[in-house]
Amino acid sequence: RSTGSPQVDGSAEPSQQRRSFRTLAGVDRPGAPDDDGTQYVGGLPRADLVDRLVTPRWYHPVSGAALAVFVAAFATRTFAVVGMASVLYTVTLFVLPRAYRRVVGVWVVGASPEGARRVGRSLARACTATVLVGLLSLATPVLRLLAVVAAVVAYVAVQVLGKRFDEALREGLRHDPEVGFKIEERVPED
Repeated sequence: RSTGSPQVDGSAEPSQQRRSFRTLAGVDRPGAPDDDGTQYVGGLPRADLVDRLVTPRWYHPVSGAALAVFVAAFATRTFAVVGMASVLYTVTLFVLPRAYRRVVGVWVVGASPEGARRVGRSLARACTATVLVGLLSLATPVLRLLAVVAAVVAYVAVQVLGKRFDEALREGLRHDPEVGFKIEERVPED
């Protein structure tokens, strides 16, 4: 197996016993691959760890819908509606990753392959642009339709770019041994 410095933390120190998650495998910079070309992380083949990272089908639609509702709310030009949509979007941003962790049981912490960063920046720009267009629709009632169009664009952008981000992340983790990462998993409750 690899002569790198993988770190596996499966211990349950008294201060960590209440935590429901632990590090499955983590590495800052893995060592050279084995003779057969397999890169190991925490004693497990790197590709096997990455294959466990599967985004649930509902993740991007829920995320996109929350953003679309927020952007479309600007079309109402009503502070209460925009405020409620803002709270809904904020709560979704907080709850969605936690739901992902509970359902999938594993996730990546701290990885940033270049391809994933590039797609992530595109997604952030698209989301920011749709929110700005929504805000612009507050300027005059004539622009209300613009907020609705921006909401549709936001939903589609999250679907398309979110899936591309997932693919780029997995591809980068699988094939770029210079990318450090940590995969955590849920610890079964006793």
